[in-house]
Amino acid sequence: MRVVVLFSGGPDSVLSSLLAWEELKPDHMLLATYDNGVLLNVEKARLNYAQVRRRVECDLEWRVFDVHGLFHRWGLRGLERRILRFGWNPVCLDCKFCMLYHALERLDPDVIVTGDRRSRDYPEQTPAAKEFWEEMCGEYGVEYQTPVWGLEKREVYEGLVERRVSVRGSEPKCMLAGSWKQPVDEEKVERYLEGLRKRLRGLREATRPR
Repeated sequence: MRVVVLFSGGPDSVLSSLLAWEELKPDHMLLATYDNGVLLNVEKARLNYAQVRRRVECDLEWRVFDVHGLFHRWGLRGLERRILRFGWNPVCLDCKFCMLYHALERLDPDVIVTGDRRSRDYPEQTPAAKEFWEEMCGEYGVEYQTPVWGLEKREVYEGLVERRVSVRGSEPKCMLAGSWKQPVDEEKVERYLEGLRKRLRGLREATRPR
């Protein structure tokens, strides 16, 4: 079994990596850190990759993948217009779409794991978004897992301490950080996700053998 973890290096993605290994016992795990072109210190995620490496007993690797082109096309281009239309910043939904699309198309996973925790402050971590990410992975026959979905931040830290892993995050800093954190109506998220569904259908149809 090949497991791909969307790995920021933060506490949530570190614990998710460890929980995925404990539950799935994969032959191979890839910790995939994504550079969307607006991150600072992407290589910093390596610090917590080293912590995961000390705790798991399988073929483990960490790589940085450049999705700058995808993110510019789907996340940044026309962003101001979308913000004015929807009344909030959907950029993280587009970024997550880019990461998942790359992982599904290029990395040949059996399971994709993320460190998402249920939140109304982050559109990409709402229940509606989680349902869409599951659907998106299902289109490729890939399972989507969120091991820390129902945990509070305190419980994440407790899980790391229990496994003798540092609670200090090593995630890169996004230059757009803080521009989207606000409670979001799930109806608005669902409206935006409909656009992503259409995008995915278009991409899938374009790559389907004639």
